[in-house]
Amino acid sequence: MQRISLSFFYGLGSVLHPIENLAAGMKVGDIWGTVYSAENDLRSLLATDWFAPALRNAVTPGLALLEVLKNITDKTDFDSVLTHGETYSAKNALKEFETILRAELSNADAYYVTRKAGYKSLLLVENAENLFPNALGVKVPASISDIRDAGRCLAFELSTASCFHIFRAVETVVRSFWDAVSKGAKHPDLQTLGNYASELEKGNFGEIKTRETLKQMAKLHRNPLIHPEVNLDMEEAIGLFGICYSCIAAMLNEIPLPPTPISLSFPAASKP
Repeated sequence: MQRISLSFFYGLGSVLHPIENLAAGMKVGDIWGTVYSAENDLRSLLATDWFAPALRNAVTPGLALLEVLKNITDKTDFDSVLTHGETYSAKNALKEFETILRAELSNADAYYVTRKAGYKSLLLVENAENLFPNALGVKVPASISDIRDAGRCLAFELSTASCFHIFRAVETVVRSFWDAVSKGAKHPDLQTLGNYASELEKGNFGEIKTRETLKQMAKLHRNPLIHPEVNLDMEEAIGLFGICYSCIAAMLNEIPLPPTPISLSFPAASKP
């Protein structure tokens, strides 16, 4: 997946359009900057390998237009004037390129990711972990991968998949939470969210509010989601994302920061 700059296409159109106004007799020095800007932006578009599948048919006329523009910018005598042949070639190449490009862009696989509740689309797609407390990356970095996947799935409206990944993140944090509050007790043999919640309650480990949140989450949300016939809608997915945030934040409050590595310093060697 690549993020596309829509402003680039707006800018490309604004620099290509003036080519239509070229006329025989114009001095090269007067129009050189205009033609160079069009050539430079067109070259940038055609050099974008990842966008090539959307421009299959426009590449050949694009290269033809690029050659015509380059023939003009290669001129070193700025007092020379454009010929009828040069202006005709430029306008004709531009028309052919724009016609095909417009047709291809109208069928390109471009989509707008709508905002989900109060979450910014860019954060969900690229850095969903930034929606969580800053301590997450320090205390439980192993959870970040699933949180990012949960954010992407939520952004692209894959509701059930988003919940699957966010619960995996909760389970990762639970294991670190257990280490922090269980006073060295052995992890449950079956390391599910429900078993952790049950064993935390039996051992009276951690804050009661955190334990109750985990227990309710396992019983009412996580366990039903295991069954393949259960599919969640977007409202449910957004709600569970928020619930899991609260649960993760509560556990992070009880997980201590890892010890800071000791920095060993040695006196500088004395000069002979």
